[in-house]
Amino acid sequence: MAVRGFFFQNLKVLPAAALLPYEPYCSFTAEQGVPLVIPASTLVVQSVDYDESAIADSQRMTSVTRIALAASTGAPIYTLRCGWPEGTPQAAFLSANQIFNAIGNTFTMDQVQ
Repeated sequence: MAVRGFFFQNLKVLPAAALLPYEPYCSFTAEQGVPLVIPASTLVVQSVDYDESAIADSQRMTSVTRIALAASTGAPIYTLRCGWPEGTPQAAFLSANQIFNAIGNTFTMDQVQ
């Protein structure tokens, strides 16, 4: 099954086949029917959820942090999933720094006060 999305690991965009097996990574996907184009606008976090037992459908990933992103309410949803590859000894969710180290300069994240 072909994966429809981008993968980020160690500050790089990589194909799924090039992901290192013991390093955390993130995948970026679009909801069903939405073109996989990252809009040149600000994406706002719609929701964040954590699933310790999930194996993300985009790749074999555990301790998944799912971040739903959209340009505005009602706009297409994009999902950033971050976690550890299945089989690594780490079982904890990624920290904000580990997520930043995976996605690199592709995105910038601002905390709204």
